[in-house]
Amino acid sequence: MSGKVIEILDEGSGQIYSKITPNEFREHMREEVKNAWQNKRTDIKTAIQKFVHDGDYLTMGGVSFVRLSMAAVHEMIRQKKRNLNLAAGTRTYDFNLMLDAGCVKNIDCGYITGMEIFGIPYRTRKNAEEMISSGEMGISEYDNASMAWRHKAAAMGIPFLPVRNMMGADGFKHSAAKKIRCPFTGEELILVPAI
Repeated sequence: MSGKVIEILDEGSGQIYSKITPNEFREHMREEVKNAWQNKRTDIKTAIQKFVHDGDYLTMGGVSFVRLSMAAVHEMIRQKKRNLNLAAGTRTYDFNLMLDAGCVKNIDCGYITGMEIFGIPYRTRKNAEEMISSGEMGISEYDNASMAWRHKAAAMGIPFLPVRNMMGADGFKHSAAKKIRCPFTGEELILVPAI
């Protein structure tokens, strides 16, 4: 072992909203596997009631208003889920509905609220601005690539991935990422935390 320590050169002011590490998640899943051969088919109402709790950290597939699980979004709103922490590379329509319905507490995002050709929903934008400025909603900013890599780190079971793309960008200042000096090459890199 070389005895080198990773030197943290800078870090964003954002927070990490997912409170479970990839290893803790793997342990949780090992416990769940014990039930692997049971019939797990259920309706969306029961699934949301059983698996989504107030304060949970959620991430969903899809982008903007394409390939989103709108049935799940509508059911979370119907069940009045609260204080949800959302991972959102590109979150728009689902985030807009959940924010306006009072479901969202914190968000990790690439971008939010914009509906491409449809424009930005005025009330949702105002809600987001008011909640962020009052501290009612926390926000950590990333770009879409970094959000994808944060998911990849979690899938790999590692706590972070080194990237280059956030260096020199203002988004870094509002993320929970850290700039380090690589212990192998001496180069500066950005570490993005796993989701």
